[in-house]
Amino acid sequence: EEIIITPLKDLDGNITHFVSSGRDITNRIHTQKELEDSRERLRKLAVHLQNIREEERTSLAREIHDELGQLLTAMKMDIESMMESIPSDQKDLLEKTNSIDDLISLSLSTVRKISSDLRPAILDHLGLMPAIKWQIEEFKKRTNINCKLILPKKEISIDNERSTSVYRLLQEALTNITRHSNASKIIVRLAQKDNMVILEVSDNGRGITREEKSNELTYGLIGMRERVSQWHGSFAIESSKGKGTSLIAKIPLNLLTESK
Repeated sequence: EEIIITPLKDLDGNITHFVSSGRDITNRIHTQKELEDSRERLRKLAVHLQNIREEERTSLAREIHDELGQLLTAMKMDIESMMESIPSDQKDLLEKTNSIDDLISLSLSTVRKISSDLRPAILDHLGLMPAIKWQIEEFKKRTNINCKLILPKKEISIDNERSTSVYRLLQEALTNITRHSNASKIIVRLAQKDNMVILEVSDNGRGITREEKSNELTYGLIGMRERVSQWHGSFAIESSKGKGTSLIAKIPLNLLTESK
């Protein structure tokens, strides 16, 4: 119950006495509790869906790389064996087999790219820092944007789940830069401080305007916030029109109570 005390005044404006009244706010408290519970369920659902998506991407990447990659490799070996047995005077046949061999090579390259985009094997086999180095090199090749990468001198001791979160945060940040920023230079910094892994991505692009708060760019940022909140970390955006954008994500390296 909420108690409301109202002062009563005489004609001269002097308080003569007080009147108290009560108001039952049980329903309001109950509604607020339901809203908080609903938000927490939605947060857990978002985390669950992200985890399922990551598992599916890993499985699909492995199948594409192993199954389709092996088939194409076998075809390439067969076609190259055929080429060795074709007489040199069969120019038309040699040209066709060469063309087929080139197409298979291109297909193998495409398979490797799709597999890496889904889930880079380097992240699982070598760890977070080599995966970030590889991602930045690929980004520079695709965009010709000048990139500066700052990494800690020592390897960060981090589990696979958090490594994936940090890597996906970097991917989303780079995607936003490519699509929206018109930047010519970016700086990516990975650091470890006070039991936190810190990812900072800064660009010299046009910045994020207020009008963009409701467009597609926001959804990418929401996804990034959700990834960080999964680990009870922090996520901040510093941006102003024409002066670039900085994204800073901090994720605890270990917790007594994990997010479920």
